Amino acid sequence: MRFAISIPQYARDSRFDDGAFRAHLRRVEELALFESAWAQEQVIGAAGSLAPLQTLAYAAARTEQLRLGCAVFVLPLHNPLHLAKAISSLDYLSARASLSRPAAWVARSAPLASTPTGPSPASTRPWR
Repeated sequence: MRFAISIPQYARDSRFDDGAFRAHLRRVEELALFESAWAQEQVIGAAGSLAPLQTLAYAAARTEQLRLGCAVFVLPLHNPLHLAKAISSLDYLSARASLSRPAAWVARSAPLASTPTGPSPASTRPWR
């Protein structure tokens, strides 16, 4: 059985605690219980949420064994070519990048992307 853990992505009071972030990742690797560590994109919600790819790049520089991945991307908010380049660069530099497959369309994010609401786009419907 394989286990994964979430990467902390919050900067409390707009301050990033580098020491706590490094200590968390170091402890996760020392335990050797987790195969991967995952970030997620959160556009709506808590202030001080760090961007997933930049967080993963920082985590890649601070770890040696963990596979790193992003569980959630709000795809309509990204230029596909820029996102593909950023993800491939992360994988090239770390050789440990992973992505999850799209599971659902989040309608509440549609206005941010100037995307019409309605049925889920075919590309984001759950796989069968």
